[in-house]
Amino acid sequence: VKKKKKAKGFENLFLSIDKDGGGTVNVSAELGETLIRLGISVEVQHMHEAIHEVCSRTPGRVPDGYYGTGVSIKIPTYNELAVDEFVEVMFKLTEMKEKSSDKVVKSRSLYSAIDIDKDAKIDVEEFMEMLRMLGLLNVQHDEGEMRQLFAKVANEEGV
Repeated sequence: VKKKKKAKGFENLFLSIDKDGGGTVNVSAELGETLIRLGISVEVQHMHEAIHEVCSRTPGRVPDGYYGTGVSIKIPTYNELAVDEFVEVMFKLTEMKEKSSDKVVKSRSLYSAIDIDKDAKIDVEEFMEMLRMLGLLNVQHDEGEMRQLFAKVANEEGV
């Protein structure tokens, strides 16, 4: 029921952004603007990957070009999405956003656990304690070496 309601919401969103009433939305203009308006921040490459995953399942659907971030990465791109494609892409993109948000929460939680004195900075002692807890620091490691390693990645005030 929740998925059907969300799909209906995406269909209504599609209708509101199909500016020319042609039954498709332009990926670079209309979809991009919509994602920004909805606060869905996704890398362009991931957006094209999601679109390709959906559109490549449509028989006879031919890419309009290719998006490349380097010599080896070429993702087929599509300029227009029909309503059913749009709905499926929106599900994928919102799922990506939710997974990304979960990672941020977990990262903050880990940072908070490491920041023993809760000063919003990880100092060398907290860093070394984290290594000990993870079993990565033992008596064979020289504390001076660990301090040098920490100094390479941190500023004077901590990370």
